[in-house]
Amino acid sequence: MSNQESTNNADLIDDKLHQAKMQIQKAELTAAIKTLEGLLTTKPSHRDALYYLAVCQRKQNDNLAALSTLAQLIEYHPQYGRAFQEVGHNQTFLKKPSNANIAFEKAVSLNPALIASWKALVLLNDTNENKERALEAMQHAQWLKQLPPQLLSVSSLLHEDKLAIAEQICRKFLQENPHHMEAMRL
Repeated sequence: MSNQESTNNADLIDDKLHQAKMQIQKAELTAAIKTLEGLLTTKPSHRDALYYLAVCQRKQNDNLAALSTLAQLIEYHPQYGRAFQEVGHNQTFLKKPSNANIAFEKAVSLNPALIASWKALVLLNDTNENKERALEAMQHAQWLKQLPPQLLSVSSLLHEDKLAIAEQICRKFLQENPHHMEAMRL
């Protein structure tokens, strides 16, 4: 495949992914699933397509299909924290708190900026009477919540190896807030 063909293919994939995201935002989940499945026939290991497909499946209460999609995602991308967060959401819906807790713990170990996982850990550990872990998770969630949204995104992007995007957002934030300590650290 030539460089031009490769670029065209990447552009087509990006366009399809953008289309699916827009469909999800409009709550057109069936259309988004169809778009994502089409994208995955071209590139079966595409991380974002698998992730968004699992999200759509969960939102349609098809938790077993979502877990199957997530198993594929984790097989291709075992260090992707958001995949484990989604597993946790699905396990919670299926009323499997132990499995959900394991998934959320794995999610925050891979990406400590996943505020939804921290919040879930508060509830799960408060329920199972692990008060110390619930308090720790609550403190972490509160710390993340007080961050400016841009820096929360930067932190998450860093853990997803999206360094160029994280750098752009962080630089822009620092131009507007040149003395922000957390921004300088990031």
